[in-house]
Amino acid sequence: MMINMEEKTCVKVVLIGVGGYGKFYLREMEKRTQDPSVILEGVCDVMPDVEKQNPFLLEHGIPVYREIEQFYEEHDADLAVISTPIPLHFEQVVKCLKHGSDVLIEKPLCSSVEEALEMAQIEKETGHFVAVGYQMNYSPVTRELKNRILNGEFGNQVVLKTIHGFKRGKAYYHRNNWAGKRTLHGHLVNDSPVNNSNAHQFQNMLFLLGDQMDHSAAVTEVKAELYRTDPEVENFDTAALCVRTASGVPVWYYTTHNCLHEELGPVSEFHFEKAVIRLNPERIDHEHGNYQICWKDGRIEEAGAMPESGESFKLDEAITCAKKNQNGEKQHPVCTIQAALSHLETVRRLSELEICDIDRDMV
Repeated sequence: MMINMEEKTCVKVVLIGVGGYGKFYLREMEKRTQDPSVILEGVCDVMPDVEKQNPFLLEHGIPVYREIEQFYEEHDADLAVISTPIPLHFEQVVKCLKHGSDVLIEKPLCSSVEEALEMAQIEKETGHFVAVGYQMNYSPVTRELKNRILNGEFGNQVVLKTIHGFKRGKAYYHRNNWAGKRTLHGHLVNDSPVNNSNAHQFQNMLFLLGDQMDHSAAVTEVKAELYRTDPEVENFDTAALCVRTASGVPVWYYTTHNCLHEELGPVSEFHFEKAVIRLNPERIDHEHGNYQICWKDGRIEEAGAMPESGESFKLDEAITCAKKNQNGEKQHPVCTIQAALSHLETVRRLSELEICDIDRDMV
């Protein structure tokens, strides 16, 4: 009986992919080494020297496997955290679900809407959740704003718009074999600023407009201008989007990998009947800015700072939900498959549009 109680109060985690973005999750798990309710059961990564690059694994005797199946042959996990290349997401999520694990998958969810819908069916059949790692959705500031939007405090939605860019050079595109690709070995990738590196701000606007806390607004129309400034990049690296939600609200997003400086913005304006919600990192001393609510009657309200990093929010929520699921309390994190579908649908429609090549002299 004591063994069962221990199993129900401890969440066993497997990290799949600890190079690249996965190293953030490894650091987060390292912080939890003194927490008996969370155990890093193992790591899966194809890097031959992953233990040398991460001495923490050797120091704590955490086993490393090259394949997911090898891990599950010797262990089980309550939560699988996946940070691997986009074309691998669908297959790996399905494997983990079928092995009895809840899943936190790094964005984007997968390569296509069709994969996402199939994944949702398997999620339902297995009774385990799939959470998507758009960390802004997990932020307490975002959730508080969304609660107020859902409660009608700001009135009807009018228009949401954001600009956000980074300066990405050749090193960014040469860091792996799929960066900037539309397809790889016959598999959809659609890597771009909209789908991957600069995806958070766009996803956040769709999320804020969702009619439930764990939903995003459905997208019915997508208009865009897509540009490519580097001929070696297969997909676009700059985009101007205007999408329209099912309720008719326009959502504007301008993004690029070709900023003059390291980062541009994010600068956001969310217009409602009674107020405009603004985010501008240059307005205060916080790296990611504060949301400021400018009411139509002249009042100005500070609505809280965006966190510098959201890894802890999404990981903590996934662990908490996995623990509750062990005890029969069915619960899933706030960013679900449904919450990521509109973003995937937008990316699908963008893949059908023409890309305009820009002369390097104009960049």
